[in-house]
Amino acid sequence: MLTVAPDRDLVERQLGSGELVCPRCEAGVLGGHGWVGRRWLRRGRCKRAECQATHVLLPAGMLGRRLDEVEVIGAALAARASGAGCRRIGAAAGRPMSTVRGWLLRLEQNARPLRAAFTGLVHRLEVSPPVLTAGRGEAAEAVAAMGEAAAAARRLLGTSMRALSPWQVVAAVSHGRLLAAAAPARLFYTSRHLVLTM
Repeated sequence: MLTVAPDRDLVERQLGSGELVCPRCEAGVLGGHGWVGRRWLRRGRCKRAECQATHVLLPAGMLGRRLDEVEVIGAALAARASGAGCRRIGAAAGRPMSTVRGWLLRLEQNARPLRAAFTGLVHRLEVSPPVLTAGRGEAAEAVAAMGEAAAAARRLLGTSMRALSPWQVVAAVSHGRLLAAAAPARLFYTSRHLVLTM
């Protein structure tokens, strides 16, 4: 997967003009290569003959294998960190209980590695990182670390990154894997084109 701008027209222009670099070989550029099923996500394929890897182009507002936008999911995670129950979160999100339970269960399962990864990112981005403690358990501390990491990334990368919401930044630095079965061990930001074109 490659995180791209949330603007479909912009992504199409980037594909057409060869601005999207293949994240696998880092030498070729991506060209259009169809669409991904029900979600209408764009695919790109490396034009370099030695590579030809295919990548899903995931807009910054989406997470891999999730139909809902990261803003909706992030609000649910933040509500859970504040102590809200599953039923109240589901009603506020307007989503089925089974969907919300899945999000919250994945947060609980991956809270420790998510907290470690986002805290590590804060320490790489900040000269004087804050102490990250929420006092409500590992899941709440993971959500607090996500917020601090998003704020640090937005401060470091300037006005171009500020066009993205904090949850879009969280999705981008996790490469859409925020609620993946295995949480990303290390977070980083490789989508140079996203910053330059926002």
